[in-house]
Amino acid sequence: MATQLQSLCPVLRPSSKTQFFACSRVLLWPCISPVKLPPKIGQAQAVALRLKKIRYVDLAPKCRATTPGMGEPFPSSPLTDLVKSFYEHLNKKDMKKLKEQFDSSCVFEDLAYPSSFKGEQQVHCFLAELSTAMGQNVRFRIDDVYEEGKQNAGARWHLEWDERAIPFTKGCSFFYCSQNATSLLIKKACVFVESPLKPGAVVLDLLRLITSFFDKFPKLAVWFLEKPTALFQFFMKAYKIFIEPMMMPLLLYYTHAWTYAATLLSYALSVAQKALKLLM
Repeated sequence: MATQLQSLCPVLRPSSKTQFFACSRVLLWPCISPVKLPPKIGQAQAVALRLKKIRYVDLAPKCRATTPGMGEPFPSSPLTDLVKSFYEHLNKKDMKKLKEQFDSSCVFEDLAYPSSFKGEQQVHCFLAELSTAMGQNVRFRIDDVYEEGKQNAGARWHLEWDERAIPFTKGCSFFYCSQNATSLLIKKACVFVESPLKPGAVVLDLLRLITSFFDKFPKLAVWFLEKPTALFQFFMKAYKIFIEPMMMPLLLYYTHAWTYAATLLSYALSVAQKALKLLM
């Protein structure tokens, strides 16, 4: 029966060469219109005729492996080359070539920072500071590169020091590109970095608490979600009005008290030193 199915429906035969690993998920569904079968037909032919009416949709992006052991590397593409060259220039601290990869109106969003870096100058300054903070031995190591369409790509990576993986430095980056006359340019980059804190189930408890509060007070939830910085500004104003006037005198008092204590201690030590010299 399987042989008859393959002969009647050759489209379903598996390919001899795999185009990408981490198999794509597919969606199969029969056509809505009914299939009329001849009165005298075999079971295998009937199944094959119905299979010919099934549609196929590829739902997964292509994955281009770069780490040994995760599959054979794929042929290069403009998106893959752009991602690789970005991290290569960053590892080599070649800021001139790195700057050439960005669009003039680029945006770099690192979720470890409260706001995005907008414009070529801000992005260049951030990448220069990042390159300086990496020192001489820290490198980005790409694990996987993913493509979606012709202008979007993503990459999983981690940091290494002297070819040794650094804990809690895994991350992923997404690049949204634009095409100019000669090459692809990065229009927007979004970076997610692994948190060194591992709260585990505490996150779920906190999420449960927040969602229950939102459900009980929907108006406050809408106000907070529309203006998330308003609550922070409210607490800052309350701090400046009520807490700062009381805290500053206390801090000044303790600062002066420790200054006087340190002066008295230095005098006592000098007297003790002179007394010891006299006794000796």
